[in-house]
Amino acid sequence: MTLLSGRNGIYLLLATLALAGLFAFGWVTLAGAQGENSDTEEMDASGSDTDSGVSYNGPSGIWVTGNGKASGAPDIAVVSMGVESVEETAAAARANAARAMQSVMNALTRAGIADADIQTRHFNINPRYQSVEIERCDDNGEGSEGEQAGTTEKTCYTIWESRLTGYSVSNQATVKIRNQDDVGAIIDQVTEAAGNLVRINGISFNIEDPQPLRDEARADAVADMKRKATMLAELSEVKLGRLVYLNEGGAYSPPQPLYGRVEAAFAMADSFETSISPGEMDISVTVQGVFLIAEESD
Repeated sequence: MTLLSGRNGIYLLLATLALAGLFAFGWVTLAGAQGENSDTEEMDASGSDTDSGVSYNGPSGIWVTGNGKASGAPDIAVVSMGVESVEETAAAARANAARAMQSVMNALTRAGIADADIQTRHFNINPRYQSVEIERCDDNGEGSEGEQAGTTEKTCYTIWESRLTGYSVSNQATVKIRNQDDVGAIIDQVTEAAGNLVRINGISFNIEDPQPLRDEARADAVADMKRKATMLAELSEVKLGRLVYLNEGGAYSPPQPLYGRVEAAFAMADSFETSISPGEMDISVTVQGVFLIAEESD
């Protein structure tokens, strides 16, 4: 064998070392990729589902969702009511609003509403402006030839300006009415007491203690989950094992607030009483569960 020496020998040695390094790097990269694929396959086999939003990462099994719902009549009405006064001065508007709000409070007291069930939510004093159309004219200097000497042309145009016209004072409170049969009558009494200054912004209904309904919905959801799991096991001809994961979520669906309908009733206050229908409230519970697939010997 003839040995290379000198500069050519050094170049050949460096090229050989570089080629060996690239080969070793490629082998390590291939081994790492195979290891990652193996880990991924093991994760998939374990039953983890990253797209489902559930954090369970145990053995594979039967995944089911159960739904339950319970309905009940509201026992509390919350009415947003108050007064609004508009006058040329802030002092006059505030004084009128104060008198009207005191009339509202007196009417609520006569109706048996406790002070603890009345809460002031908003008190505002705001200026009121009105846009006014104004015509303005500018002189353009001497007139053109042929016109009478000493005359001046004018260019006129229209602008809009905001002018202060007065002040508005509003005082809004939320009133909790515990007897549903009194809601319409109390609204009528407040309207009569405050007159044209009264403002009713809406009504919402609630259940003071929703826990019994929530427990009923939860029991229905768990029963629905078990029923689905049993059916899936029978259809798949496997044996249903024990429950290894359980998660709960819930939803609360109150009746829609009665915006606008109260104001429409004011127009007929002389001949009809205000009618309010609270309807029903729904409480929903959802549970997610994972059951093992049992061995036949279990």
